[in-house]
Amino acid sequence: MKLSFSTAGLFPRETIDSLKLIEKAGFHYAELMPQCARETKPEFAEVILKSVNLTVGSIHFPLVFFSVFYNPYSGMVKEAEKLIDDLTKMAEVLGSKVIVIHPPYYGGDETVKKIFHKPVLNNMRYLCEKSMEHGVKVALENSPKGGRTPDEMLKVIKEVNHENLFPMIDTTEAVESGQEPAKMIEALDVIHIHASDHKGERKHILPGEGDLDWEGVISVLKKRNYSELFTVEPAYRYLLEDPVEKMQAALRFLEKLLG
Repeated sequence: MKLSFSTAGLFPRETIDSLKLIEKAGFHYAELMPQCARETKPEFAEVILKSVNLTVGSIHFPLVFFSVFYNPYSGMVKEAEKLIDDLTKMAEVLGSKVIVIHPPYYGGDETVKKIFHKPVLNNMRYLCEKSMEHGVKVALENSPKGGRTPDEMLKVIKEVNHENLFPMIDTTEAVESGQEPAKMIEALDVIHIHASDHKGERKHILPGEGDLDWEGVISVLKKRNYSELFTVEPAYRYLLEDPVEKMQAALRFLEKLLG
């Protein structure tokens, strides 16, 4: 299992600075959350490779461009394709093995779904195809806004209908959906993990600071011989101060669990 940390947890610092902090904390892997157009380009991958020695093992499709990716407007579909072309080329340069996306969500509005669903699925298929060309898998993240249960996750994957789309689990998102993360992992052949803790009203806190059954999660992953990325992805508000110390505490907690 490869312990990783997401740059999303260190926003609004510059991404290169965030990667340097992740490396300083002792992580050997990172997940990149691009925060602007420049950070979706293959040229930015070269900047990363010159700046840090850790491996950017995964890329989260940038939240700031969700309005491009999940969009039926013809001009924006072209924009999405260009974004995908750049992002997948960057992933290959970095040696990233996974790109993370979210399920589509229409708020229960059937009229909106009728307009959006087909073009959004086409965008997802395009991402899967381009990712496969560059040796990258696409991971579909569970969410309380869609993909709440294993069945819902598998339904989305079936609708996309591409061999390069696989399930993954975010532990906090599972809890928010009324699910036990360990049981969701048992039910799905996951290729990626987002790890954060949950305690009462506090969500996406660092592993070890909440009530989540981490021993159960790790036990299921070990039984499955899971050897992929286990990416800590907390909310950035918890790392505005003393980020290295907090990341090191999370790393020690997870390393102890892994033995």
